[in-house]
Amino acid sequence: MKINHISKYIISSLAASCLLSCSFLDVVPPETEGPEDFLIEAEDALKYLYGCYGTLLNNNTKVLSYNTLAFGSDEVVGPETVYDHFRKQQCNQVTGYNVASNGGVWGPYYQGIGYCNKFIDDITTYQVKNLTNSDKVNYIAEAKFLKAYYHYTIDGYPNNVSLIDSEDGFGRNDYVETTRPLVIVTAPGPGSGKMAVCLSQLYQEHKRGVEAGYAKFETFPVWNLPLKHPVNIAYEAATADLNDINMIDPFHMDAYNQIAINYNRDIEIFPVLNAIFESIYGENPYKSPTDMGVNMVGFCISDDEVCCNAANDEIIRRYYTALNRMADGAGNENEVHKIALLFKQAKINTAYRKTTVAARERKEQTGLASAAIELEDGTIITAGSSPLLGP
Repeated sequence: MKINHISKYIISSLAASCLLSCSFLDVVPPETEGPEDFLIEAEDALKYLYGCYGTLLNNNTKVLSYNTLAFGSDEVVGPETVYDHFRKQQCNQVTGYNVASNGGVWGPYYQGIGYCNKFIDDITTYQVKNLTNSDKVNYIAEAKFLKAYYHYTIDGYPNNVSLIDSEDGFGRNDYVETTRPLVIVTAPGPGSGKMAVCLSQLYQEHKRGVEAGYAKFETFPVWNLPLKHPVNIAYEAATADLNDINMIDPFHMDAYNQIAINYNRDIEIFPVLNAIFESIYGENPYKSPTDMGVNMVGFCISDDEVCCNAANDEIIRRYYTALNRMADGAGNENEVHKIALLFKQAKINTAYRKTTVAARERKEQTGLASAAIELEDGTIITAGSSPLLGP
């Protein structure tokens, strides 16, 4: 009997010591490397991102047969005579065949999803040196596996037409798969490559036997307003950072003997578009950059004076925006100087905007940063900063 009691004590002691000895599992060893150790520079973030693609390169995830996928789903129902996994699936006791000791066919996928989620969490949690916000957004999009396509830089673009319209030009770009007959290409701003994507897609579609077309929705400059109309000048002010220049469309003049207003980038790219259309269709349905645009804005102006006043106000607003950008280090003097030249074309100065004059006068009187607004009845209200609401 004593032996039995001793055995019980020994077993109890072993169980207690086991529980005590297992407490170390709750403590992360101090030498364990974490994101704060390896996610330091932009290059580290890129290497971390590469790991998200590891699942795709895993031998277990390269080729999956129909049967393998079926066995790994929740919908497989097997007769009672087969082994236990299928019977458990039938009774909802387990989820699919991924309960196998090696993780089953879905194991690597789940691990990959977990890795991507960890990457997204870490890159948004930790400050990474020299990682631009643009790259950060792109990396997160990749980790979420948004479909992305590569478009490559083409030497001499947009002037080297023979290279652009070749397998070494647009031919190198990825083909963007689409499912609808009408596709809208948009972007966050000017100079972002919308037209290049469209032209590349025309080239790629033609290679696949699809005769795609292209048209451009272009609000500004307004083609049937005068070159120096305040609305068109305001467009130049709005794109001063891109150094866009409004021009009379020479191709339109040559084709129709009619003045139409366009801008330098569209006119420069037109020979490329013309060459691509001729390569695809044998001729270009558009005779000019203006032709390929969809723009009826000029026909919708019911009060030209109101539009001119609003455009002049916009030019001045863009001028002060450019000054602020330069002060913050985001802009440069060329942007400011260009808009100052546009003042002369529009025959205005900053005093044209009543609120500008009122805010300046308030500042001169108080010595404080000031602002002004104009009410609908013409009343102007000014206010200066204070310790509570000041800069």
